[in-house]
Amino acid sequence: CALTGVIGGVLNVLINLPQIKDDSFKNEMKTTCAELERQAHDLAGQCLKEVKAKVASLGRAK
Repeated sequence: CALTGVIGGVLNVLINLPQIKDDSFKNEMKTTCAELERQAHDLAGQCLKEVKAKVASLGRAK
């Protein structure tokens, strides 16, 4: 699932951030990761909503 891929990538970045010395870069990456994760969750929710609507319409299309 795409959401799992995004979360895996975000966790990889967050795990490796402590090795980085540049605090400005670390803060930028934390912000970027949080935004990417939020967007991924939003898109996954939208996809699930659309799939459920399509499935529900299958029973009505007789």
